[in-house]
Amino acid sequence: MVNLFGLVGQSITLVLGCLVLAGQSWQLAIALLGSSIIFSFGHHIVKRSGNYNLAAKCIFYILIGLMTYLVYSGGMDNTGPLWIYVVPPVALFFFGLRRGMIDTLLFIALIAGLMFYQRGEWLAADYTQSFKVRVVLSFLTVTFLFGYYEYSRQLLFRHLLVMRRKYEREAKQDSLTRLSNRRGIAELLDYEFSRILRHQGRFTIMLCDIDDFKKINDNYGHDNGDTVLIALAETFSRSTRKQDAVARWGGEEFLLMLPDTRLEEGTILAEKLRRAIAAKTFDLSGASIHLTVSIGLAEVSPSQDVDQAIRRADTFLYKAKQLGKNRVVAAEQSDLHSVSTLVEPRV
Repeated sequence: MVNLFGLVGQSITLVLGCLVLAGQSWQLAIALLGSSIIFSFGHHIVKRSGNYNLAAKCIFYILIGLMTYLVYSGGMDNTGPLWIYVVPPVALFFFGLRRGMIDTLLFIALIAGLMFYQRGEWLAADYTQSFKVRVVLSFLTVTFLFGYYEYSRQLLFRHLLVMRRKYEREAKQDSLTRLSNRRGIAELLDYEFSRILRHQGRFTIMLCDIDDFKKINDNYGHDNGDTVLIALAETFSRSTRKQDAVARWGGEEFLLMLPDTRLEEGTILAEKLRRAIAAKTFDLSGASIHLTVSIGLAEVSPSQDVDQAIRRADTFLYKAKQLGKNRVVAAEQSDLHSVSTLVEPRV
């Protein structure tokens, strides 16, 4: 847009300058053609350096200089002041509401001073008093309308920005448990994998599935099933470190990402979680129940990426189910080992 403004300013002043030059108005022609050259300079600043701030200032302040000269000289047939209405939209677009309004009001103060000081003693053109009053008042009206529009536009922009952030956050968050969902945890997993590639580190992925969760929904209803999911989400969040990430992977399955954690350390945490959940009592519609979880783990390293580790963790989770549930099964290189059941399922 800065580039476009510069090109438009360059084109209009060049055409008008040539027309005025043909009419032998030398001073006005020099002002217009000189402005065209400077507009062109602002246009080329953008093309060559990409310095939009410098280009915007160059274009705007040469515009201010040209408008001031047109008011002073009258332009062609005293129509110069009719061009000053381009100042408010350009100022507000380039510099925003506060700076744009300040520059615009300073400009109209300058113009009013030229017009009304000693009844136009500083002007080369001769304007009637009523014309000068109407120019200033109409300019202030246009400035107010453009300022209000810019204020409304900024309010709308901020509102849309807040809504966008809200929807982006919700798109990465499970609505029930308020944990990350698959999309949210996928970004964290990709980031962590990139980090261990740089530093040759490792981290552990843990997949946790509630045993016989369908029985809870069937016997106590889906609302109570949701209560269990929320309670487990809180248990996982409280039992992990600040740098760990917990996500609802889908249904009754959770994924935990444990940065800077080797498989052996992750297995110890998984066993603690399994025991804590098995010992916990859940109150559902007046009934006290216990439930258990099965957990599979795998380690992510530069030689084994995230997708491979998730597939391995899922394989070991399935193995834990086959071995009788309420178990932790982990992979270490090509070996499997299981942590034996400590609490009998009672769901």
